[in-house]
Amino acid sequence: MRIIPGLFLLVALAGCSHPGWSYLQKGDYRAAEIAFHDMLRNEPKEGAYIGLHKSYVGLAKLDSAEYFLKEGLRIYPKDEFINFCAAQYYSNIVHNDSLGKIYLQKTKGLAGPKMGEKMEESIQKDKTK
Repeated sequence: MRIIPGLFLLVALAGCSHPGWSYLQKGDYRAAEIAFHDMLRNEPKEGAYIGLHKSYVGLAKLDSAEYFLKEGLRIYPKDEFINFCAAQYYSNIVHNDSLGKIYLQKTKGLAGPKMGEKMEESIQKDKTK
């Protein structure tokens, strides 16, 4: 049951006092992006990479989202929350479009309005292969 520690960390980070987390909860992904870049510059730690990853997912900038996720994994390879986020991202959004679509429907746009369009484009590309 390795998912329990990951969920615990998710809840714990959601309650962090850094303003980036508040912006993410409000769906203000641009403000979250700025806040997490400041965090990364001033106090590099795993939370900044996770926050930037989630901000870019919300902004439907998947290349940037993946870059910060991979950087976080490279620098903090044993961090459970970064690994949890990577598993969630790759299974729900990148490698399994149907699960990603369900995930986006369940989160009611928390991933950003453009994400649904990206998912539809990805599904259509897969159908033509």
